[in-house]
Amino acid sequence: MRAGMGVLLRSYPTNINSTYGSNCTLSEAIRTTCTSAGQFKPVEIMESDRTIMTYLDGTIGHSNPTPCLLDEAEAVFPGEEIACLISLGAGQRDIISVPGSSISQSSWNSDMNATYKALATDAERTAEAMEKRFKHIPSFYFRFSVDQGLQRVDLADWNKCITPHAWAYLGLTDIQSKLDRAGHALVANEGKVIVERAVGSVTPAISNPMLPKCPPSSRTFVGREEALEQMRRYFFNNPPLKQLIFVLHGLGGSGKSQIAYKFVEIYEKRFDEVFYVDATSEETILSHLAMIAVVKKAGETSNDALAWLARQSQNWLLIFNNADFDSRILEKFLPRSSYGKVIVTTRNHGMVALAHGAEADYSVSGMSRDDALKLLLEASQAKGDSTVAGPALVEELGYFALSISQVAAYIRVNECTIQQFRQMNEASRGNLLEKYHIASPNIGVREQTAHAIWSMCYEKLSPAASQLLNVMAFMHHSNISEEIFRRAAQYLNFVQRFRGQESQNMVVTTLGQFIKNATWEKPLFLRCIEELRSYSLVDFDPYSQYYSMHLLVQHWARGAVQNEELTFSRCVACLLALSSWNFLANDTKSNPAHCRTIASHIDVLPDTLKHDSSFCASFASVYFQAGRYKEAELLQQIDLGRAKEFFGEQDMITLQSQEQLLEIYSAQGRRSEVTEARCRLVQSVRGAFGDDDLGTVYAKQSLVLALIEQEQWIKAEPVQREVLAYLMNVLGPADRITCTARAILVQICVSLDNIREAEELCSVVPKDKIEGGNEYESLHLHHSPLVQVLMVKGQQDEAAALQQELVSLSDRLYGTDDPTTLDAQKLLTSILARIPMRSEESKTSAEKIADGYSQTLGPEHPATLSAKHWLAIIRSSQRASLREVEVTLRELLQTHETVLGHAHPETLRVRLSLGMNLLRQHRWPEANELLHLKDQSLKDEQPALYYGFIAPHIYGEILNTFSHIASLEFYCAGKTLLG
Repeated sequence: MRAGMGVLLRSYPTNINSTYGSNCTLSEAIRTTCTSAGQFKPVEIMESDRTIMTYLDGTIGHSNPTPCLLDEAEAVFPGEEIACLISLGAGQRDIISVPGSSISQSSWNSDMNATYKALATDAERTAEAMEKRFKHIPSFYFRFSVDQGLQRVDLADWNKCITPHAWAYLGLTDIQSKLDRAGHALVANEGKVIVERAVGSVTPAISNPMLPKCPPSSRTFVGREEALEQMRRYFFNNPPLKQLIFVLHGLGGSGKSQIAYKFVEIYEKRFDEVFYVDATSEETILSHLAMIAVVKKAGETSNDALAWLARQSQNWLLIFNNADFDSRILEKFLPRSSYGKVIVTTRNHGMVALAHGAEADYSVSGMSRDDALKLLLEASQAKGDSTVAGPALVEELGYFALSISQVAAYIRVNECTIQQFRQMNEASRGNLLEKYHIASPNIGVREQTAHAIWSMCYEKLSPAASQLLNVMAFMHHSNISEEIFRRAAQYLNFVQRFRGQESQNMVVTTLGQFIKNATWEKPLFLRCIEELRSYSLVDFDPYSQYYSMHLLVQHWARGAVQNEELTFSRCVACLLALSSWNFLANDTKSNPAHCRTIASHIDVLPDTLKHDSSFCASFASVYFQAGRYKEAELLQQIDLGRAKEFFGEQDMITLQSQEQLLEIYSAQGRRSEVTEARCRLVQSVRGAFGDDDLGTVYAKQSLVLALIEQEQWIKAEPVQREVLAYLMNVLGPADRITCTARAILVQICVSLDNIREAEELCSVVPKDKIEGGNEYESLHLHHSPLVQVLMVKGQQDEAAALQQELVSLSDRLYGTDDPTTLDAQKLLTSILARIPMRSEESKTSAEKIADGYSQTLGPEHPATLSAKHWLAIIRSSQRASLREVEVTLRELLQTHETVLGHAHPETLRVRLSLGMNLLRQHRWPEANELLHLKDQSLKDEQPALYYGFIAPHIYGEILNTFSHIASLEFYCAGKTLLG
């Protein structure tokens, strides 16, 4: 051990900074690992710089080195897969306990030393954490540790006979089975988990998103029998064919949510399904209901979920937690049904207007005296006589559940008695309450008490933990992840790009405490988090891996820094902007899930910060990747306006901002406008920098992509040839950028039926000669153009084989549900759909892909909507029920119109598919209404899409006019007119 940190002694070279222990001999390394406090003396080793280092007992905090092993594997074998992980324990330890205060002072030191020794060697705590981490990965993690007989075998008692206990342990049936499975895993040697994932929390790739579960009640939950009994009578004694709504209302922190959680724990088996909805805002309600719709395959939106619930005659339970707004807002989210049960927790007493029937609401106030005292004693584990101090303290706290929990946490962490706490509380309470009155004069008396307790806890925090709490208080109260801070720390050198010296310093201070040797130190971050959790100031959801703060705690924490709100808000804005940047070459790949998380925190920032010139471009990019184009457009327009004002129309910064805005316009379907603007942009860049400037070539490339989106292949071809010729001359034929331009020209040639040239372009550079790209980019640039050529030539099996290579590589590098993998899998599925023998396989794959997009990007992200439409087309081509496909298309059309607008090309494509579906059902009038185009501008903007509408429209007219002719004659007439 060195300064409390473990030192790894390696016998192999590594690029990790390993100054210490790198110069020792084998015998010295063995001796250092055997050092043990009280057993063997420390070992001194002369390092390469001639300094003498002393090595102590490595079991202190590292008696189970599995996390160290995984960290080392991540550093030495990045990207590799682990077949299995086997952990061998030294036997179960005794239950750890701290000596009571009744022992004599003379024995205190020795007993405490023994306790600390037990704490240090408590390897089972780490083993249990590993079990939880890998519980979803079958036959991967195996832990073997003798569970009986070794509890009292100390380190000094090496000569005790432990072999019989070990054999008895190995003879157990379940252990023998585990040994067999571990042996099979070792022999099979099949990679199950990428090493980078093993370091974090691992769950298997799933094709369907999972619903948020109702959280468990607190381990220290006590009492509340009256509320639970009233809820039981209300839900189970009323007629079953009636929707029942029960409202739990009261002050924040009075225990409403805990009562709801406990009710679910007790009676969950009496319901067919339980659905949990975070109702802190309309946005969270919409999101959670949409997840219900996706999981139940009922659609993509909250309305789909409500419609699905309304159709269910089962005994379901729906929980709306923390619905503190107007009851009329929540009312629109209640399923219109005679079935089901609903629980609402709220601080708004007016919500009782939604309650149905007698005994349909319960006012949650202070606990009973006995329950409050029981909660205090169980949660605090207080020592000493509490018969007088305990009742007096809970009375002072107003029998308020949250206050009691906070006090209990304070007593437990600081190991004081209840009487000692009362004395400290009386000494500081008045000043603390007076201090908080300034920030929030309208809070209730019980909430004032809770604020006083939090303030006392706050004063006990380390500077690092208090700083982290202050920053988190100005983020969204949930969805707080370590990843936000880690990514921001990665780009900390760019913090000076933001205005505000004070907020810059705050960012550096906040992140700097978690950085060591220019590397993010996860243990330091987790140490602060654990400190905050020990006082119940921050909570952690292992299901989502997000941290959160109780709303009341967050409001208090903001008030505690009442004179620095703007500085902390700007600090959070800096963190979010840094966390969303991708400046490093090895981190250019976007992370949509991370962007969605970042967007939720941007939402709660003041508009003045969102519109600040330092942040608006970064935040626009986040909103864009999250599929929120309207918000992205607004911020990007602000950025462009300021760039024009400060740098001028022709400056490269202005032109880049304009290009970003055009990307947003393109995603919104404004493609004609984008093409015209990019034509002007080419002229501007050419005038400013000349024809031979790389910026001019990039502007031309953007113009080509705009023309391709409008399917104007003939116009795009000569411009793309100019781009490719320039890049071949300047960057060389094998450069990644040149290969990208060549792939675009292949696409154009294929669309213009110039297959021979397309084939020749595909063979210019072998896949192992492409320069400047990572492993996936190189393979993609080689395979994708060739796959297009093979598909148009009808060689679907060969195309599928090449595309499968791309899918496998992306899956290995990025994961199954990453958008890059999903895009590659989507093309592969389209190829399989063209192979008769594999059409059923393509349908199954398409369903998984659509669910993967929904889980990763969100149910209303444009890419998810496109995948759902694509799935409907595949189902239709495989002779699925026309009625079933029609229902899907109608739901998709409604969602597209809401999210993207009526005139968006993707919306029109869904409309065309629905019209064709109705046409195949011989429902001419309905089809004609859908296929009739009022806006003829589509003919120039999207000619292929335009004629897609016109052709079936004529087809329908033929059917109406010549419905009496024979089918063969009709076919001939249609072929003559339509070709």
